[in-house]
Amino acid sequence: MNDENKIYDLLEKIYIEVQETRGELKDFKEETNTRFNDVDVKFNSLENGLKEFREETDTRFDNLENKLDDIEAHNANRHVEISGELRKIKAGLSKVEIVTADNWGDIARLKARKRVK
Repeated sequence: MNDENKIYDLLEKIYIEVQETRGELKDFKEETNTRFNDVDVKFNSLENGLKEFREETDTRFDNLENKLDDIEAHNANRHVEISGELRKIKAGLSKVEIVTADNWGDIARLKARKRVK
């Protein structure tokens, strides 16, 4: 074998190895792209799920705020009603105290007349 044949054989081997490496790199690239696509799909799915969860949570919080507003309004009305009823009870108790005091005075006068006789 002469030098030219040796160089040709060497170049042929190098060419074959480069072609094999090229194929391996192509396969690696395709596999990597597939994996990235899978990760991207999963990420988008998680992102959509998180978005839906956030929207649902926001809706629930809005509903809770509305309910709390309703409860606060109802409690304010009850407070006004109870305050009015307490004023009536206090007024009624004051009248009872006055009547009771008048009755004690009448009882004392009756006892005094009874002693005098």
